[in-house]
Amino acid sequence: MRVSEPKVPESLPGAAVAQLAGHEAPIQSVTFSADGQYCWTGSVDRTVRMWSPSRLDPSFPPPKNLPGDDVSISDLPRALIMQVYSLTHAVADIAVDDQALICATGNTVTWVDVVTQTSQRRWRGHTARINAVAVMAPEVAVSASYDGTVRIWDMRSRSTAAIQVLKDAKDSVTDVQVDDACIRTSSVDGVVRTYDLRMGVVQCDDMGSPIMSMAQNKQDMAVSCLDGVIRLYNLHNALLKTTVSGYHVAGQYGLPCRLTASGDILSGSEDGRTVFYDSSRGNVRQCLLGHSKPTCAVATHPTDSSVAVTASFDGQAAVVWAHSPYYMKW
Repeated sequence: MRVSEPKVPESLPGAAVAQLAGHEAPIQSVTFSADGQYCWTGSVDRTVRMWSPSRLDPSFPPPKNLPGDDVSISDLPRALIMQVYSLTHAVADIAVDDQALICATGNTVTWVDVVTQTSQRRWRGHTARINAVAVMAPEVAVSASYDGTVRIWDMRSRSTAAIQVLKDAKDSVTDVQVDDACIRTSSVDGVVRTYDLRMGVVQCDDMGSPIMSMAQNKQDMAVSCLDGVIRLYNLHNALLKTTVSGYHVAGQYGLPCRLTASGDILSGSEDGRTVFYDSSRGNVRQCLLGHSKPTCAVATHPTDSSVAVTASFDGQAAVVWAHSPYYMKW
């Protein structure tokens, strides 16, 4: 659980401080709430779990080893679990907006009320598994699928039919991001498509390699490709700002990437690392070491760049990383 060289600024996670334990199968998705107070994990065990990642579970006293020591994931203190949501299929991705929990379960989009823990709606229409979901105001859900389509669902309507189907991708749609009236999708065909719903136009940007995941903030868009290169673009003019590679291993799995609150790039790796890249210089800032198999899900705190959560195919627990062990409330 140590951090590899080079030594990095204190604004980045420094060590593993807690585990999100309780799932009975690998975790495939991790996301934070808008304020960073809670996070959710979605698993192959057909459940979504809600956590308070900065609080320890009093039912499991911390071990003698302090957080940050060279300990295994199973020996880390346990973060406090808040809720468990049971679903009918393995959960591939989750998105949260206010009280709406949107889940990709097989080829179905499931809407669960966060407070009541009850299923509000299920939307079917995809002919293959759903890879990614997002929530777009006002009360619109978006899903991207292996079937090459993106479907838009009206959460206010009683109808279970999609209000629009985007069929431009030539292969599996791996990720979807939303921003005001824009929907951005990435695909194995190597193209990022930006749909401006107000203007009714689509912009296509060819990355030259199959795209596994993408992330965006108000200024930038990061695209993680199968060739092992993450490309950072200006979100507004699509100009390439930098590329990063070399410290994360790619080529076989759909690795996640995210942008931190400070704008750095966070990437999973097939060797179990989680790598932070400096988006301004294009070099590596830090490598988090702890997982023994590919890192399949990552999330960054929306306002605090020193906190991240990662999950791997190596087991049932996700890891909370922070610069200081005192991030956890004992």
